[in-house]
Amino acid sequence: MKQFALKAVRTSVAAAMLLAAPALIGGMGIAPLTDGVAIAQQKNKTVKVKAISAKVYKQMEPIQLLMEENKNGEALAKARSLESAAAKWQDHEKARLYQVIGSLYQDKEDYKTAISYYGRVLKLEIDPGTYNQTLLAYGFMQYGVEDYRGAIKSLSEYSKNVEIPNLMVYEVTGSAYYNLKDYGNTLKWINKAIDYNKTQGKIGKETWYQMRVAVYTERNDIKNIVANYEILAKNFTKKRYLTPLASYYGELGQEKKRLALYDAVYQSKMFTKENEIMNIAYMWSGDQVPYKAASIVDKGMKDGVVSKKKSKNVEYLANMWRMSREDVKAIPVMESAARLSADGENYSNLALVYFNVGQFEKAVKAAEQAERKGKMKRPDYNYLTWGQALVELKRWDEATKVFNKALKDKRSKKYAESYLRFVANEKARYAAFKAHMES
Repeated sequence: MKQFALKAVRTSVAAAMLLAAPALIGGMGIAPLTDGVAIAQQKNKTVKVKAISAKVYKQMEPIQLLMEENKNGEALAKARSLESAAAKWQDHEKARLYQVIGSLYQDKEDYKTAISYYGRVLKLEIDPGTYNQTLLAYGFMQYGVEDYRGAIKSLSEYSKNVEIPNLMVYEVTGSAYYNLKDYGNTLKWINKAIDYNKTQGKIGKETWYQMRVAVYTERNDIKNIVANYEILAKNFTKKRYLTPLASYYGELGQEKKRLALYDAVYQSKMFTKENEIMNIAYMWSGDQVPYKAASIVDKGMKDGVVSKKKSKNVEYLANMWRMSREDVKAIPVMESAARLSADGENYSNLALVYFNVGQFEKAVKAAEQAERKGKMKRPDYNYLTWGQALVELKRWDEATKVFNKALKDKRSKKYAESYLRFVANEKARYAAFKAHMES
């Protein structure tokens, strides 16, 4: 369980970092030229944003064209070539250039260099919108290079600055805290994302609940692990949530829930491996429903998922059919199990099934095979079945010999004595009847 939980918090921030790159107009951070100023909104305040000059725009325009043609390598070289000239630019113009360079390094996945350029932007005298836009990218880049404390500081500041919640920021901040093993703050930030989504009538992202499972797993808080797995199972129905949840139900002693959930997974055709099919069958037989267990294994064999060549599989299926009193279905399976088995146990069981369906000759032969193979748990049972089949065939003398073998086992002595008396009486009665008919 813990392994899954740890994987859950390895949140892919690649998408987040891509989204966090400063919003580039026309592919780069060049604000449209105006004669005066651009206007931005920041926490219900209208903020004037300076536009770049015509001279700077003319120098940066080729970069934009290169980026539009996906020639990012050339665009980066061109942007870097402007750094010396940018020393004389105003701060808001430098910010645009550094944003572009940072985003191009980010595109190359050179996050450390991207961080350094975003950091330059944050030191300039710029409008709040540009500052927060860059701070967001900066925080995600810090997370990307595993500077979790830096990421927490940057993203927390960003969250204070903006009015509309950024749920990706909550997620990444929570993940950063998780990597620092600060599970209380992990929950705080993830719960903020979940709670906000609830106000919008939404369940939220799958990864948020995965992270909560991870935290509660670290704390061994079974109650909350189960609660969050239940949310995941209900809203993001996947085997990787259903099977752990079923296992936890088992740990809590909720066997009916455990079996019902595993069966739901089976019915949804999510089990594709032999061990999975056999496990659900074992659960049903453990719940005293052998017919269900047999049906599952039988289908698994027909589908080619459960091997027919493994004696333990065949023996199990045969026993489940037998326990279900489905002797006709059990016979071909038991015949196969008997051939695969190294001992006589399965032939002994097969003899009993043959006897039950009135195939007495086959019962005798199976019992003889069982004796030849040997190594049975209860050879006396085999003798009793064998003897009864011989009685049905009116082979009195052979039956007497077989029951005498059973007589040697104390566990079956009383039964053997009873059968021997019965055979003697039947033999005498049959002889008298035969003599009478012939006279």
